[in-house]
Amino acid sequence: MNYILHNEERKELFDALSKLKLPHREVLILRKIEELSIEQTATILGWSVDKVKNTQRAAIRNLKELWKGVVEDE
Repeated sequence: MNYILHNEERKELFDALSKLKLPHREVLILRKIEELSIEQTATILGWSVDKVKNTQRAAIRNLKELWKGVVEDE
């Protein structure tokens, strides 16, 4: 998510993000938007490093599916 998105792509991304479960959304925002480390994210959320890693993997997988659906609907 460190690349430049066009306004429409950005809107689609944030629409897809808003549909994620809260823990998934939190992890992605902290890790990919705020660019915090796994350790920092774990500290903020009160989770283990492994939980952050596992949740991040699941969140990315779910976000790809949601974003794909948003793009395909158009």
